[in-house]
Amino acid sequence: MTSAIEIVSLNVVHDPQNGQPTSIFQDICLTISAGQLVGLVGSEQATRSSLLKVIAGQLEPTSGRVRVNGFDVVTQRDEAQRQVELFQGVATHTTTTRILIVDEPDKSTAWRAWAQAREQGQTLLLSTSQPAWAAALCERVLVLESGRLAADLVGADLKRELKGEHYRIQVRGRLPQDWSDWFSGLQVTAGGADTILDGYLPDQGALHSVLGAIRNLNLPLLNVQYIEPDIRELIDRLHCKP
Repeated sequence: MTSAIEIVSLNVVHDPQNGQPTSIFQDICLTISAGQLVGLVGSEQATRSSLLKVIAGQLEPTSGRVRVNGFDVVTQRDEAQRQVELFQGVATHTTTTRILIVDEPDKSTAWRAWAQAREQGQTLLLSTSQPAWAAALCERVLVLESGRLAADLVGADLKRELKGEHYRIQVRGRLPQDWSDWFSGLQVTAGGADTILDGYLPDQGALHSVLGAIRNLNLPLLNVQYIEPDIRELIDRLHCKP
């Protein structure tokens, strides 16, 4: 299978006019096959965005080599840039490029990018702060942490580990004694005048059902918090599996 993106020993150093040079990447090596759907996650959005700019020919490497569809992003920049379309948090549209890169999209844009890549046989690189989206849409998920490629995961494996989306919901008042019929699977903690419901929900429909139950119980809703997955913990769990 031919390579859409090939990265060999990539290093990028930011050298400000005043201050010490800062390393953005250290020795990243990566190959993405043509037509693959790949997610890119990690806690540092600026670092992920910088990697996408290198691939799109908008940020020059300090050392190492990056090729897109066989074209070097430095020595063959014009040809390389014609292979790539980079969208940054905006809706995608039909394009004739072979490599589609989407940086921090909202949920609907992420799904449209996935559908477009599937329909047109494009390579997709989707960078997101939501590991659940990457796991649901991509066959492969790359984890970029501290300027290094920390893990290269199978999307389906990561999806199984995520177990849905983690929410913490705070309401004013106490739940009735038969609360388990309403909020099965959530941990309930009462403290003072408020109650906390904490746990995983499989999808947005389940969240709306819980919020509807709270409304039916006439409990004032104080806060709904989405809890970001601990990507390092997920990596450890996956690497420990036989």
